[in-house]
Amino acid sequence: MKLLIFLFALVSIAFANDQKDFLQQSKSELKKQLECRDDVREPLRIYNDQLKIAIVRLFETAAQEENADFSYALYCVGSTAMGIATPQSDLEFGFLIDDENNRSKSEKLLARFTALVIQSGICPDQNWYSSPILGIDIQKGFIATSAQLMHILLLSTRLISSILFTQIHFLAGSRQLFDDFIIRSDSLDHSAFVNKVTESERACFLSNCGYLRAVTEIDHLKKLHAARQTKNSKFDEFLLDPKKVFYRWVVNYMTYLNIINSIQERNPFAALNALVSKGCLTPINGKRAADCIQLGLWLRCRFSDKVSTTLLSNEQIEMLLHVFEEGTFFYQVAAKTICSSPQ
Repeated sequence: MKLLIFLFALVSIAFANDQKDFLQQSKSELKKQLECRDDVREPLRIYNDQLKIAIVRLFETAAQEENADFSYALYCVGSTAMGIATPQSDLEFGFLIDDENNRSKSEKLLARFTALVIQSGICPDQNWYSSPILGIDIQKGFIATSAQLMHILLLSTRLISSILFTQIHFLAGSRQLFDDFIIRSDSLDHSAFVNKVTESERACFLSNCGYLRAVTEIDHLKKLHAARQTKNSKFDEFLLDPKKVFYRWVVNYMTYLNIINSIQERNPFAALNALVSKGCLTPINGKRAADCIQLGLWLRCRFSDKVSTTLLSNEQIEMLLHVFEEGTFFYQVAAKTICSSPQ
């Protein structure tokens, strides 16, 4: 028996390493593609499809090893669900079960899955954690029945929970179990939730969704650019966060607009197109938002989750400042809409 377990472990490690090689090739191809093009959408779509394939393969291997004989569904949220995960992105998952009595089996399955994910190098150990929808510490697991998830949704902040539940994507297991939950979730009418958010909650949302933090970093970039122009060596170069500056706040506000306009698209580029088609955004503001997201993703994929400004030329910095300034017009429209939504 010990020999059999040992052999299973060797096979699992070999399989995880295969997925590691598979994804490493995907990452290399993504970076190669972005060396000669600015449009990240198609290369990133391919990378995200391959990322999901690797995740599902690892999960199904774990399920086979643990002889999972109950109904379950693995889902992802955040950038993975939206199809804009980069090689630096963290992974956020949740796990639905049909019966609370299967929790101990689920914990064993997910422990094995977690080990394979880390072994595969899909993401660094510190970037592996549970779904923020649940608000549950990873050590306690991220497992819930459909009823428990619904309870959490009803008790949590309406605005945040509504946004999170528009960013959920099935990965593996029972599609019926997952779809049943989505049907129950959709029946709650998230747009009605958002429309009941108080004025103070709206103000809190506007201040906490990232735009003001992005402005602070852009101001720093402006000062650096001016210092370079005057050859002022006293102003230090710094690490720029592409996600914080260019697309986290855009995606947050865009998702809010999706909810109040009943748009189901998860991918931000498709969602912005839908908002423009419905007349919720002008074409120019849709483009401004898309340009911000695309630039942030390009920087993150091409360089890293933090970009040293020493790697950026003065012309590139001018382009970053211009794109952000244009994106500010989208922010003004989104902020006005959020503040004027019916209560």
